[in-house]
Amino acid sequence: MTNVSLISIMKRFYWDIIDKNERKYILYYLIYQIPGRAGDMLRGRFVSKRVKRSGTNLKVMAGTRFRSMENLVVGDNVGIGFDNFIQALGGVSIGNNTWTAPGVKIWSVNHNYRDKNKLFGDQEQRKSPVIIGNDVWIAS
Repeated sequence: MTNVSLISIMKRFYWDIIDKNERKYILYYLIYQIPGRAGDMLRGRFVSKRVKRSGTNLKVMAGTRFRSMENLVVGDNVGIGFDNFIQALGGVSIGNNTWTAPGVKIWSVNHNYRDKNKLFGDQEQRKSPVIIGNDVWIAS
C-alpha cells in the first residue's frame, strides 16, 4: 500500500467519524459480536436510541447488521435474531412481541428494473415500507 492510498483511507475514516449518520455504524461495530444476554441487551439499548421509534425490551442478538436504522420502528418485547440484516431505507416497522430467527433478512429497498432500455444498476432504487405486525415469529 502506498502512502498516498493510506492517507486517503485515513481521510475517509476521519470524514466517516465526524458524520453522525456513519459514526453510529462505527460505534455499533464495536458491540456487534459481544456474546451473551448482556451483549443482546447492550445492542438493544444502543439500537433503540438510534431508530425512529422503539418500545421497551428490545434485544438484538450478535451479528445483526442494520442500514438506515433511523427509518426503523420497533415495538415492545422485540427480539432480533443472530446474524439478521435489516435494511430500512424504505421504512421497516416491527410490531410488539415479534421475534426473528437467525439469518433473517428484511429489505425495504430493491433495484428498479422498469425501464427495459437501462441496466437495473443505472436506475434509481425502489423503496417500499415493510410492516410486520404484533405477535409474529419470522423464520429464516
